[in-house]
Amino acid sequence: MWMKAALAFSLIGLAGCQTSEDVIKLDSDAPLPTAEHTPSLTVEQMFGSWDVDLRPTPTADAYLVPMTFNRNDDGTYSATFYGGVAASEIQVNSYFEEPHVAFITNDGSSDYHTTFRLVNENELRGTTHSVGRDFLAVWSAKRSD
Repeated sequence: MWMKAALAFSLIGLAGCQTSEDVIKLDSDAPLPTAEHTPSLTVEQMFGSWDVDLRPTPTADAYLVPMTFNRNDDGTYSATFYGGVAASEIQVNSYFEEPHVAFITNDGSSDYHTTFRLVNENELRGTTHSVGRDFLAVWSAKRSD
């Protein structure tokens, strides 16, 4: 039973459940997303310039830094974050309703592992984790172009 409950909790976003009661009703045979799934949001909608709000708490003043994300002519992706620091190890997952991106940046003091997802055409939500500086930033971004 615990295995079925764990699977149910991991599928909550995929099955469109709204409450924990709905999760309990999920069956372990629930379908996973496939390559045939056509999401309403696309990776292409993530391309461009963004203003990322890195405020340390929800009540703090906005702390905006620039980020870009684009597809190169050869089909690879490029990104910059926090004032133009180039991203590496860029990964994209577009099989779910909201496309997700992950990359790593380094400012000379630490690696920063950043992940984000497209919430709507003009908003991203993400996190940036720095092991070397011992923090996890939770952030949102608005389109700047």
